[in-house]
Amino acid sequence: MKKIIERSLRLQRSFHGRGFSSIDLRAGILNINPYLILTEFNMSQPFFPPHPHAGVSVATYIFPDSAGGFINRDSRGDHSRIEPGGLHLTQAGVGMQHEEVPEKNGLNVHGMQIWINHSAENRLSEAKAYHAASAEIPEVTTEAATIRVVFGEYAGEKSPIVPLTRVSLLDVYVKPNGTETIQLPDNELFVGFVLDGDGVLNNAKIGSIEGLELSASGSEITLQAGGSGLHLLLSAGEEINEPIVYGGPFVMNTSEQLLETKRRFARGEMGELAPSVAF
Repeated sequence: MKKIIERSLRLQRSFHGRGFSSIDLRAGILNINPYLILTEFNMSQPFFPPHPHAGVSVATYIFPDSAGGFINRDSRGDHSRIEPGGLHLTQAGVGMQHEEVPEKNGLNVHGMQIWINHSAENRLSEAKAYHAASAEIPEVTTEAATIRVVFGEYAGEKSPIVPLTRVSLLDVYVKPNGTETIQLPDNELFVGFVLDGDGVLNNAKIGSIEGLELSASGSEITLQAGGSGLHLLLSAGEEINEPIVYGGPFVMNTSEQLLETKRRFARGEMGELAPSVAF
């Protein structure tokens, strides 16, 4: 039985100046639970100075076609190069600061930033950083497609990074005019994020910069790419149905918890991190 598209939404690219543009797929627009935001971005200049996160995990995945990578630094001591094809997870939990800047000004970085919600049990987990080089991200290659297993597992291949919240994220590229059938778990909601190209998912046309909410029932989809190929993400995970309160980079379960998190940041309990470049 095939999963079907229950909802779709054409998304918009936002241009922020200084060499940064993004496409945001946010919780509330489509059901992307347990993700809070999936952002595709292009960045060629430093844009975000050191800033804190708490209560969530924030992943950065650089697409293999990216011209350049990021340098990640955080207040817990991590200093990593996120190369094209690489993956970095900031498990913010109780709180930390980080900075990610293009490794070379003017060299475009094409990637995803992904916010993964924590359950109340894990909301204030230990702050840690995890890193995987491009060669460590498994790839499943067929005659028609390449499927990179960013999170979770597919066709017996498993991502080397396992977030606190169980998630699956597949980076799928189908060759021009190719057809690929992808097996997905039954009774689990999946979201598609079409990044480039066009084609058909089962019997429904899909196109660039489109969000797709797939049915929970069904265990496969068939993708047919158009003449320019088809690039999309498929994501799912363990749904977290708990109240949350946003406070900029902080996500908590209650207003009281959020207020105390802001106090902890003001007291310097998330560490110090000076900018590495001029913003």
